[in-house]
Amino acid sequence: LGSGKFDWDATRVTADTLGILASGIFTVGMYHLFVRAFYAYGNTRTPLISGFISAISSLIAAPILIIFFKKWTGSVNYGVVGLAAAFTISHLISDIQLWVMIRKKFGAPQNSTVKALISRFTRTELSIISSVLKMAASGALAGLALQGVKIITAPLLDLNTFIGVFLRLAVAATVGMLVYIIAMWLFKSPEFEHLRAAMHKKWLRRVDEIEGL
Repeated sequence: LGSGKFDWDATRVTADTLGILASGIFTVGMYHLFVRAFYAYGNTRTPLISGFISAISSLIAAPILIIFFKKWTGSVNYGVVGLAAAFTISHLISDIQLWVMIRKKFGAPQNSTVKALISRFTRTELSIISSVLKMAASGALAGLALQGVKIITAPLLDLNTFIGVFLRLAVAATVGMLVYIIAMWLFKSPEFEHLRAAMHKKWLRRVDEIEGL
């Protein structure tokens, strides 16, 4: 990290690329979920068309975003970040398309009023949207905290050495993770509550096993 041929610029490019791909994990997950929903109904044509549109959108977005990131950062190495962004955007486009097709298949009412639009969503869909928004907000807060720590620690550490880069990354990642956990707890995210309940149950089971020895 930050030394030899894998210099500091390569480290930053790798971290930013990973960050964009990580932010798009939910788009990939939703894509496969929607595709399997169509497969369950014996419809393989719609996922095929969606995959084709996704590939075309990725081919169009990739060169544009590569040029954008190169000019924005002033580094030719940041072109790979544009590829990651294009990949994420293409899956998001497919998600929206498949979601609209699913709603159309189930005959959502066609009405332009806000009240009618909201009524189209089932309780499950509203729950999914709420969870995604909570995770997105928590991720944004964690990202701000992480970047803040990186700015604060930059003049305090020697970023030309492995130890300096590692310490900066470790401290920033730890703070970001703590902020994310606290935000998810404050937002009362159901996913966080399920995880906490599962960990608590596992911990209690472990305590019972130890006490039974």
